Amino acid sequence: MRTCFPALAMAGVILTSACATRDRDAEQVNQLLAARGTAAVPWTASSGQGQRPAPASEALSLRRSVELAFSHSPVIREQYAELGIGAAEMLEAGKVPDLGLEYSRLSFDDGHAQVTRGVTLALADLLLLPGRVRIANAGQQITRDRVAAKLSQLEADVEAAWFDYTSALQAAEVQSRAAQASRASAEYARRLHAAGNLPARAQAQELAAASSGDIAAARAKAHAQEARARFATLVGLSTRDDWRLEPRLPPLPHHDDEPQDLVRRALESRLDVAAARREAALLEQAWRTTRFWRWLGDFDVGYERERDHGSVLRGPTFRLGLPLLSWNRGGVLRARSSMEAARARLAAVELDTENEVALALDRLDTARKIADAYRVTLVPERENVTARTVEEVNFMLAGAFEALAARREQFEAYREYIEAVRDYWLARVELRRLSGGALPALAPDGTLNIDAPATGPSHGHGEHP
Repeated sequence: MRTCFPALAMAGVILTSACATRDRDAEQVNQLLAARGTAAVPWTASSGQGQRPAPASEALSLRRSVELAFSHSPVIREQYAELGIGAAEMLEAGKVPDLGLEYSRLSFDDGHAQVTRGVTLALADLLLLPGRVRIANAGQQITRDRVAAKLSQLEADVEAAWFDYTSALQAAEVQSRAAQASRASAEYARRLHAAGNLPARAQAQELAAASSGDIAAARAKAHAQEARARFATLVGLSTRDDWRLEPRLPPLPHHDDEPQDLVRRALESRLDVAAARREAALLEQAWRTTRFWRWLGDFDVGYERERDHGSVLRGPTFRLGLPLLSWNRGGVLRARSSMEAARARLAAVELDTENEVALALDRLDTARKIADAYRVTLVPERENVTARTVEEVNFMLAGAFEALAARREQFEAYREYIEAVRDYWLARVELRRLSGGALPALAPDGTLNIDAPATGPSHGHGEHP
């Protein structure tokens, strides 16, 4: 019976700490997040319920949006419940086997009675208790890893939605101003046609261009509304509340400093990889335990006290069931198959991580090249075309409609530039997620001029179109 005492002590420690188990797990999840540059989560069972929205005067930054999501989003309550379920399973694993109480009373014809009292304990369950506790503890570590991974995913989703909504606002602004220019061109064409100075075909072209501009502006506004709804759902706010974002994307960093060994760091840092490794180790331990105890069937010890005709008989009892025919072959095979499946899942996760990080690096590099091509080449060239056309109009070498057409193409280049910058930031958010936080957390602190950055003093870059 000496082997039972460590099990009883371990179970006592688990039961006495039951009240603090979930909060301790939540704190450990926050430590996992902090190690990867993610803000802490204010864990409460009522997170996201009855909380006031963000102040109307507050423009939600990227970091503030993530903080609000971690306190407002219903996902937090769901993950807190997951921690509670894992803690409950851990407590159940540490439960000491119940005592079995026996009582019987047999009466003889002469009026005497034979009374038997006994108590039994499933010793097999008690012997397996330390192993069950170790397995349950490892299982709870897996739960913490997976909860932290889901919160990292929520952070990445919020950041991506923030960039998407910000770019949608900025693109809608550009598209609105392009539509205004098209309407001004159409009104000018209408006046010229009424005076007999413009053919009907040219007027129709300008009117059609104005209609197309209005439709594009309406679509851009609708896209911004959809992006607002997606962002609000992730953060845990209502679209009806008067919160806002600044409609300016942050500028691209001067250069990207991705570590050369980013794939290796991702394999070490990603929480889903850590969870898969823990699961493989856990199921291997479970397989070894099952194989070691395969000979053990029902194993009960007890104590009986019997009174018969004034005499009292007492003493221990013992019952051992030996699985002579099966030796728990099914349980061993099941445990081994589960271990092999976990190892296969681990290999798949590691391979996916390597390929996903490599692809994300390529996407980030491509997105930067495209954004730089717009910033350095296309946008300045479109501005140059507009400026030169205006000069030709001033010298009566070109018509006003040519200048207006050049202006529309300039606005289109601005809109595409905004999308290119957005794609860069989305690619960086995705790379940080796939690397498990191996990249530094985003902290945008600048704004992107929708009219493109200055490339020289002669063309008036940086002024509003």
